[in-house]
Amino acid sequence: MVAKKSGYLWIKLNANTAGAGMPDRLLVSDVGKIVWCELKSTRGILSVAQHRAHEDLRRRSHRVMVIRTTKDMQMLVDTLNRP
Repeated sequence: MVAKKSGYLWIKLNANTAGAGMPDRLLVSDVGKIVWCELKSTRGILSVAQHRAHEDLRRRSHRVMVIRTTKDMQMLVDTLNRP
């Protein structure tokens, strides 16, 4: 996995405890950067609950990303590695 190879924590969230629509994973860097990650296939569609949860997190100044490919994940990790 790209995140673990880059030294990030890659935390799987449980829908039962995180709540309906919350992203699947948390990507945590060693310099205080956290990104909520929703994993979807290239054809996957966000549910209404997911849209609401993502917007709620963004209103709270959190970063939320939908990751569809390994390339998407690599670009996110590369972005986080920048100062």
